[in-house]
Amino acid sequence: SDEDDWFERAIRDAEASDHGFFGIVLARTGSGKTRGAPAILQAAAGRCRFFLGLGLRTLALQSGDEYVEEVGFQPWHLQTLIGDRTARMLHELAREQREEAVADRGGSSAAEQDVLDEGLPAWGQRASRSFEDPDYVPSEAELGALGGGPGHEPNTGELPERIARAVEGGTDRRAQALLRTPVIAATLDQLMSAADGRGGSHLYRMLRLATSDLLLDEIDSYEPEDVAAITRLVYLAGVFGRQVVIASATIPPAIARSLFTAFYQGRQAYAQLTGGSSTCLAGWVSDQQAMTRVEAHTPATFQEQHEARIQGIVAALDQEPPRRRLEVIHPAERSEAAAFEAMTRAAWDLHTRHAFTTSAGLRLSAGVVRLAQIRSCRAYTGIF
Repeated sequence: SDEDDWFERAIRDAEASDHGFFGIVLARTGSGKTRGAPAILQAAAGRCRFFLGLGLRTLALQSGDEYVEEVGFQPWHLQTLIGDRTARMLHELAREQREEAVADRGGSSAAEQDVLDEGLPAWGQRASRSFEDPDYVPSEAELGALGGGPGHEPNTGELPERIARAVEGGTDRRAQALLRTPVIAATLDQLMSAADGRGGSHLYRMLRLATSDLLLDEIDSYEPEDVAAITRLVYLAGVFGRQVVIASATIPPAIARSLFTAFYQGRQAYAQLTGGSSTCLAGWVSDQQAMTRVEAHTPATFQEQHEARIQGIVAALDQEPPRRRLEVIHPAERSEAAAFEAMTRAAWDLHTRHAFTTSAGLRLSAGVVRLAQIRSCRAYTGIF
């Protein structure tokens, strides 16, 4: 479709080579980034075996659903790992309720997707409950980008023979799933110990990082200390000769530069160890096709090109009509109570501007107050 043209071009530009690939997908929300990012990563790596790292458990579960519903993966191609059974149960309950609502309206309800923390079918076997969406048929371009097509599996690559023999017959089902499943969608903490070699609990995660590519979503949502740990993961991905894609439309330039530098240095170590190519391709992928570019860079040249790409995207956005308007509120002082007061006052101002009057004479409006921590949510609701 025309909507997907932007990532199809990037797929051609990032076609697999002996070079390292570090891509930043700057596409806007709703532009098809869920389909585009893994397709670009597969094009660069020449296979479809990667770890999708996210910051929230809910996003990991939603991504598992979307990869089956929208991208065209089969349930036995992926696994979601979040380390929280309660969050998974709530997610499954919400999905069942949505499906029942569709059925009640006379539509069709998709069967439950078999994506669990444990109990994964062996690779190559069909899951007992396969996912089937009668309203969605993956395009030839999408299937081709994932290395698949009608009647055959994606090119998921295989574990190195020595690693495959080592894990064969193992009793740790979670570790087996972590290593054998082509695509893992998980909170990034599930992989973080791979960057910390103390003790032995990191071994399986290190092997996963060593044998699959890395797709990181919304990297700008992490705290600075988390970004430092993620930088170590990206460095190791470079050392292992893997490819990295960052999916974030709002990545700060400093973080982009740090991550590319870590990947570049890791790639240099890989080249010295293996004799492979030390060249690193940097890719900026936008749903505005003129902004997409894939070319070789070093840390010294990356920053200038990144800033140029961002300025070009901002200039293009300035030519479009505004879709949302931003207002910044300033609490009277740096305290939680003052922040809550400013938020409530802003919500009331928005209600006054946008509310509508019902036939019964009631003034109604709807809005969302988003807070990052559960503790803050509880404290805010407690003032009413």
